[in-house]
Amino acid sequence: MTTPSDPIAYLRRLRDAGNHNDVVQMIRDRDTAIDRWQEVFARPSLLTESDLAEFLLFEHNRHWWGLQRRTEVLLRWFESVRSMISELLDHGTPLTTRIDGLGEPREFDRDVWSPILLVTHPDIYGVWNSISESAMRRLGLWPDIAETATEGEAYSQVNGALQRVGADVGTDLWTLDALWWAAEKEHDPTRHFVKRAKVIPVRPARPTRPARTKVLRAEKARVSATAETFVCQSCWTTKPLRLASETPAICVDCA
Repeated sequence: MTTPSDPIAYLRRLRDAGNHNDVVQMIRDRDTAIDRWQEVFARPSLLTESDLAEFLLFEHNRHWWGLQRRTEVLLRWFESVRSMISELLDHGTPLTTRIDGLGEPREFDRDVWSPILLVTHPDIYGVWNSISESAMRRLGLWPDIAETATEGEAYSQVNGALQRVGADVGTDLWTLDALWWAAEKEHDPTRHFVKRAKVIPVRPARPTRPARTKVLRAEKARVSATAETFVCQSCWTTKPLRLASETPAICVDCA
């Protein structure tokens, strides 16, 4: 798919056409998700490990896949992360200072802290992650950021660009972030989805087994099918509970 000559008109068409069901659902979930997480992050000192773990899951944040891969590290450093969230949301300090002052763990990066900024102040802050950056560059909407800029300075410029684009499109920053996802799906559908694809190899036919063996295999399959299962939030595959890792909702293959 070629790059649109008028990116603003293109983003409006994406918003109005509703061709991507997952994007439409993201937009519908906006108020519910923002209301919930604004309340949770309103008092960072009361944030719990359970709160943070749930926010990192798409089924709860309703917008961002993949954050759950950071769960184990962020919970291990929970006290530090909670302190950084408190500093991040302290509007008595300049935004660039707040971001540049963030420390360890490095997994508390812009993929995590910019969604927190969005859900706490949806009229002020947008999300800077690989999806939004790729889509903005593709559509010629990425700001000219100096190589010497700190991350805080860079985000300030990115956020300014997000605000301008949102105003031009006539939409809010949550919806705009969903539109970046739609744009990436249309222009490069394999880039962001290859990790979620499940490739099933073609296996050669096996020799005929004795009837007794077939009966045992059928019984084994029946027991396996009735066992409790869960959906891995990394590979999105239904697996038996015995394959669950120590990381919540992640299978041992993805942990």
